[in-house]
Formats: sequence, C-alpha cells, structure tokens
Amino acid sequence: MSRTEQSPEPVSVSDEFSEVSGLTPIRSARVLEANQWRLGFWTVLDEPAVETAVLSVGQRADANVDGRCWEAKMAGPFKTLGTDTTDSEAVAYHDGFIYIFGSHFGKKSLDPDRAFTARFAEDACVSAGSAAALEIRKDEFRLHRAINDALASAGLTLLPISPSAADRFIEATRRRGERMGEEWATRIQAQDWPLNVEGAAFLPNDNLLLGLRSPVTATGHPILVELDIFVSASEWTQKTPRVESIWVLNDVGSSKHPVGVRDLDAGDETEPLSVIVGKLDGELLRKRDHDPTIPFAHWRTTLPASQSDARTRWEMVRDFESDIGRVEGVARLPDGRFIYASDEKRLVLRYDAANASAAST
Repeated sequence: MSRTEQSPEPVSVSDEFSEVSGLTPIRSARVLEANQWRLGFWTVLDEPAVETAVLSVGQRADANVDGRCWEAKMAGPFKTLGTDTTDSEAVAYHDGFIYIFGSHFGKKSLDPDRAFTARFAEDACVSAGSAAALEIRKDEFRLHRAINDALASAGLTLLPISPSAADRFIEATRRRGERMGEEWATRIQAQDWPLNVEGAAFLPNDNLLLGLRSPVTATGHPILVELDIFVSASEWTQKTPRVESIWVLNDVGSSKHPVGVRDLDAGDETEPLSVIVGKLDGELLRKRDHDPTIPFAHWRTTLPASQSDARTRWEMVRDFESDIGRVEGVARLPDGRFIYASDEKRLVLRYDAANASAAST
C-alpha cells in the first residue's frame, strides 16, 4: 500500500475512553468467546495506574457486513502484585502474557512511577469482572541507563535537547533522587537523553524491541532498541536489560521534520516489522524551526539477521493526514492488513474500506 491509496476510514468505538496507546491482537480464544467477539485487541490508557489502564476492544460476532460493530471494555479488575505506576504507553504479547510498558517520561521530569513493566496471563483475563493477577516490576531506571549507554557506545549523534529540558528532565530528576536517598539517582547522568518509550513488540527470537519517541538521531530519524530481558519465555526476571542491537529508521524523518516511534507491530519470520511514527515532544527541542504539523505515518521493513547486514530499507505504508488526530496503535488484521487506533478525545479505529469487509468475514 502507498500514500496514494484510499485514506483509512474512521470507526468511533467509544466516547468514554481517550488517551489510548498501543494495540495488539487478542490471541486467546477463551477471551474472544467470553466476550462474543469475532476479533479483538488490547490497548492501554496512559493516565491511570496500570491496574486500571487495560482496555479490550472487540468486534462482535454478530457484526454486520460493514464491520462496524465494535465495543470497548475495561479489563480486570486485577489483583495487583506491585507498586504505584502511571503512563502506560506500550503493549505487547509474548508466550501467553500481555506485557505493558511505562514511558519513563513525565510531564516535567523523568518519573520512576513511569519506569515499569507489567504483565498478566491473557487466558486469565477472560471477561470484565475476572480478577486476573497483574504483576508489576519497577525498573528503577535500569532501562534508561542501559539504553543511554548503548546509544553512546554506538556513536550515534542525537538530536540536542534544550538546556531547560536537560535541567528539568535529567538534572532535576537526579537531584530529586539524591534528596530522597534513592539508588536510582546514580543511574541518571548529566549527558543522558530523556527516554520516552512508546512502542513495544517481541521479536521471533524472543528479544524485546522497544520503539523510542525520544531520543532520535540528530538527523531526525527514530530509533528502535532490541533487548535481551527474559531468561526464557516462561520466566520473568529482574536482571539488568542488555541491549543487543540498535536500529535506526534511516529513511524516516529529517532534521527539519524529526519524528519518533508511537507503536510497533513485529510480524513474524515472514512478515515485515511495522512502525507508527509521529512528532516529538515540543518541550524537548532546542530549535524552534521544526515543523509542528508533522503527520503520523506507518512504515515497515524486514529487519536483517544482524546489524552487520546490508542497510535496512524502510517502505512507507501510509501517510496519515495531519488533521485526523494522533495515531497511537497499529495491529495486523486476520487478512494480513492493518488496523489503527487513534486518539481524538475518544477511542477511534481506522482501517481501509477494503479492510472493513475483511474484518467482518
């Protein structure tokens, strides 16, 4: 598909839910059957604590031919095993579990309550009212340290941030941690870039791929980070994350039009990786000549086996118009095409007219 094809058609799902982030298919037949859905997706709300942030979105099994019979439900309530959190920004499936990732990025500083990973067993979250266990692990900025060190070691030149943003997001965070006697304060260093995680997906090799809204390269290209976090598919550990690879979307964005990642869909061994990109946080930018009206876009590529392989080439799937709102999620439909979640003060799904009939068969 290209930017010349028909624009995605909006389907308003709910006026109740806004500030949605991420999208990943519901793979559990039990969950779909319990809700009487033909297909469904998980997404998250970014303002509440994670135990009240998980949303399931589904198309009813009795949907009409136009495929518009969608509904959204809060998942849970969850039995939480963890501590306070906020700003869930990415959601991904791995080996029967749904994983949720915090952004790390606060409104005025980095925030340890936003540096977390949570997970629940998908089959245990059969329907609204089912009390599935939600495990929460605070990161204590270990991911921040690992990614900043890896970016420095890779020799990437990053887009500079304004001095005021550096003071608020880096120095003020470190000073606050020192005053509180927090060990994590040692993991925030003067030369660091604020980390803003907004996309996540597990690769076929079981590694975790994170998409960064920030930082981006000095030439405005978004960055993906591949991490080895889990010892095995069934074991969730707190070991320090190890960066395996850094991927730059070298065909996407520019110094005049810098963009960051908003969501990922990893595909599998035979399908390309999909990435949604959009504008950066304006308060981070040092220069004021960046275009603030950058539209969101969907790009895809097939990652090579290693970074030493040939240059990764990115293909645009769709360029969303700047007036349709924020596109915050992408997932693959059963027919292999895509559905998008956008946030326009309500939960909205977008897909091609061709996808509407495909999704309802």
